[in-house]
Amino acid sequence: MRRRRPPQQPETSAAVYRTTTTLNVRTEPSTDASILVQLAPDTEVNVTGTYDSQWTIINYDGQDAYVATAYLTQ
Repeated sequence: MRRRRPPQQPETSAAVYRTTTTLNVRTEPSTDASILVQLAPDTEVNVTGTYDSQWTIINYDGQDAYVATAYLTQ
């Protein structure tokens, strides 16, 4: 009898960063995009990726959102 392998789960690794100032969380990587929320300084965020050198992708309320990379620190 062969054992079935469990389905592969996608790897998800999120790094925890903190905001250095009040930070806008946006729907798209642009200052023209809608703001979902403003985060207070020293708020922890889960970084899930990098869009480019200016924008970082975070998990906000179960969805991808974008913040300015310059205002994050580990």
